[in-house]
Amino acid sequence: MTEASPLTIFTTAVNFALGAGVLGLPYAMASAGIVASVLSLVTVALISFLTCSWLLEVGDRANALQNELARLQKHRTVQHANGEVSVLPPAGEFMRSSALNEPLLEKGERKLDEYG
Repeated sequence: MTEASPLTIFTTAVNFALGAGVLGLPYAMASAGIVASVLSLVTVALISFLTCSWLLEVGDRANALQNELARLQKHRTVQHANGEVSVLPPAGEFMRSSALNEPLLEKGERKLDEYG
């Protein structure tokens, strides 16, 4: 296996990021018409939003799991699948919304306080 130069890696990454799809998107939108184009863009935006929400949920669950494992384990170490062992520190505390002055986050924070 040969080693690739940084320029080759960069051009390959740009090719993956742009690709033929991005270059052909204006033609596809023009061919589909305004209604189909708007519907497809809205659908893709909703799917992207849903995927983002799932990623945030998974991150929150991983954070909660890390905190619980760190609390339960005496030695606070984790053995990985490759056999290495690492220290499992508790995850940091979530930033309070009062510093952000976001009304939607404050409502969610009040609901969380009601449960806990």
